[in-house]
Amino acid sequence: MDLLNNAITSFEPTAQEENETWVYYSIGKKLKKQGWKIHISSQMTDALIIFEKVSKLLLQEKCNFKVAKNSTVLAEINSPRNDTSTANKFITIYPNNCKEARHLIIKLNDLLKDYQAPQIMSDFQLGINSPIHYRYGGFQARRVFNQEKNKIIHMIEDDKGNLVEDVRGSTPYTPNWVVPLFSEEEKDYYFSNKKETIYNSKLQNYHFISILKKTNRGNVYRAVKKDTEQPVIIKQARPFVGNSNDEKWMAINELKNEKMMLQEFLDKSYTANYVDDFYLEGNYFLVQTEISGKNFFEIALRNGVSTKQKEQYIQNIVQIINELHREGYLLVDLSPTNFIYKENGQVSLIDLENISNEKAPLRRVQTPGMLNQDTDLSIANIQQDYFALGMVAIAILIGHVLPVSKGDGKLNLSSMQKVMLVIDLAVESDDLTPYQSSWIKIVLKMSESTQTSQNIPMLLEDRSESLPSTLSNHSFSYDFHKEIIEITNDLLNRTVDKHGRIAKSSEFGEFISPLSIQHGLAGYIVMINKFYHGRSEKIKNLITQVNEVNNLLAPFEYENSLLFGRSGYLWSLITTFETSTDPDYLFFCEQIVQNLMEQYKNEKCVDFALGKAGILLSLMKYSSVIEDVQVDLFIKENIEEIFNSFSTISVNNLMEYGFAHGKAGLAYVLNCYSRIYKDDIYDDAINSFSDFIADVIRKQLLTGFDKLKSLDYSWCEGFSGLILYLCLVKQEKYQLLLIKAQNELFKQHLNMGTSYCHGLASLLQTIAYTENKELYNKIVIILLTRSYRDSNDYLVFQSECPSQSVFDFGTGTFGIYWTILKEKFLFSLDRKSKR
Repeated sequence: MDLLNNAITSFEPTAQEENETWVYYSIGKKLKKQGWKIHISSQMTDALIIFEKVSKLLLQEKCNFKVAKNSTVLAEINSPRNDTSTANKFITIYPNNCKEARHLIIKLNDLLKDYQAPQIMSDFQLGINSPIHYRYGGFQARRVFNQEKNKIIHMIEDDKGNLVEDVRGSTPYTPNWVVPLFSEEEKDYYFSNKKETIYNSKLQNYHFISILKKTNRGNVYRAVKKDTEQPVIIKQARPFVGNSNDEKWMAINELKNEKMMLQEFLDKSYTANYVDDFYLEGNYFLVQTEISGKNFFEIALRNGVSTKQKEQYIQNIVQIINELHREGYLLVDLSPTNFIYKENGQVSLIDLENISNEKAPLRRVQTPGMLNQDTDLSIANIQQDYFALGMVAIAILIGHVLPVSKGDGKLNLSSMQKVMLVIDLAVESDDLTPYQSSWIKIVLKMSESTQTSQNIPMLLEDRSESLPSTLSNHSFSYDFHKEIIEITNDLLNRTVDKHGRIAKSSEFGEFISPLSIQHGLAGYIVMINKFYHGRSEKIKNLITQVNEVNNLLAPFEYENSLLFGRSGYLWSLITTFETSTDPDYLFFCEQIVQNLMEQYKNEKCVDFALGKAGILLSLMKYSSVIEDVQVDLFIKENIEEIFNSFSTISVNNLMEYGFAHGKAGLAYVLNCYSRIYKDDIYDDAINSFSDFIADVIRKQLLTGFDKLKSLDYSWCEGFSGLILYLCLVKQEKYQLLLIKAQNELFKQHLNMGTSYCHGLASLLQTIAYTENKELYNKIVIILLTRSYRDSNDYLVFQSECPSQSVFDFGTGTFGIYWTILKEKFLFSLDRKSKR
């Protein structure tokens, strides 16, 4: 039973809202845009009592706040490996003004004086180990997308009303126009904020060179010992950081375990040597010798590492594991990043904090991709070491960790079966040799044995035997249509939140309009309308609710665009009108069309995804269904601008050829115009460009697809988009080339994500045209290995982040279902009889 969750759900103020992570309590005045906010941190064991005390005070003071919704969420927030800005933020309080913030902080300081808690690095902490922190920042989300950094940046207003970054760094920061909440003298008086000086500590013995890693647990530094000039690694563990309900195992205990292992392994040539350890301000520091060599990410990115050298790495890892097992140790948290790789094929074992000589130690760390998720992961055992070794070997040989999900008990497809299927497809794609595959399977099968100890065979031993492939005899069967109906039925019965959403999206998805086809309502409507007929009233009710909320929201980036805004929303409403003939949908469409035409001249982009080309395509969709002379005239008046842009773009890279942001998308819109209006004015240019794209693909087939970036394989920026373009425009002419390109591109499936926009579903979409049945089955198998049952027992797929799933059409589960169910391109456009 989650006592914390019970306390949170039973606390009943005047208004309450929740999402996947937080529960919000609106018990004060309307939330300001920004100001001094207060954060409360807590150890897991104190969370219940701290919430009860703090929530009671805030109810009395009528102050808004939010809290981590349950113990599971708090454990993620408090994780030593959390490297996000949420680390240790249990409760966030939003005072109405500076005076109230000071008043609350002083009261909270007295209320929580008996509790010690982890530090929130971005904030001012009231005193050493105090649960109470504060900083100046945004109360309401105001964000911009920084294209150079390719990330969302949170913003606040400066004293002149300009938007500037809301800095959330690893040290406290107050904007220069904001008066500090407390003076240094007040801090000393109220909070006893004096800290131990570093000048009397052992830190003075080291010259720090760089920070190698930042996490909630503490930093990892590269340094030099001043007196001997010895290169060292210094690891830090902060006090009271941990997500275990056992106070005996916090970040400091974990690092002390590494010290003990270093001392026990003093006679081993493959580990670092212990140098020193000490405390400063409650932080524990462990110093060890630096081991020269490359980390996993460095060898994964290097093309010069031979297969022979990779096999030598694996051979030496096997020797290390066999030796430690014979001596009674378990690795517990084994991953490819636990080793330093040397040019001569030798490896050194690093990060020993979870190694244990207990028979069945508690497992406190679960590194993604290294564990059989169908087994009991609460206790570590030798079988899990075997499984992890198999996954480490795969990662070394192919260059990255397999993103395989947990098994599907409902349809009898285990996590182990998924791994075996991926291995067999990796052999077909020449990523693994048959012998490597057989050896890995033997090691993985050892993890299913009940034997308490086995000697792991060496990779370089007898290569004559190869285990058979499992591809030909897999017996699982999925009713994808039934699966998607269950999900869409759920969405139709959900309520719309204050952000205009019925389901969570990615961080970027929630930055753009909730109406969008890529990350919001329009994508849901497309799926509901396609696969769940006869629910027109429910769809209309959902649309009405979202429209009401959306009208109250501030403008969004690209809010008129095809992928992220109204144009995609218009597309979804037109498809709904086509199947229902309900005049209300026509009314919705007419309003959007008028809005798009009025604002068209203000659009700065011309491309398919974000700009004018996509907007015109949505208007063509409307024109193909509804007789509207004004819209036809508008399209004809503006199509020449698209052609001019298409004709003058200078192409310097693959993305500029691409579908979403390049010439292929513009050519497709021009081709749709020619077909809809039976006007061949652009046909010669389109044919010439199509031949050019075919040559681009032929040249890439000669050099291979194996040295490209992940997005170079995608629909939006890469070759899947170019293949789709030819499928849409000149499929018959290029059919044989298209099939060959599909087959070769699939060989890079281990380097591709899952989604419609950026992953394997991009490639699968093209097979709806070429009917490459054998390849269809292989892609579906790979996608199934990256699927799992969520908390509602729905079959969902990994999204952009393998550990998460969203329903979004563009980057989530819905777009994958669309292609698995063999639907044609979402933005296909044909001439139809008008109404």
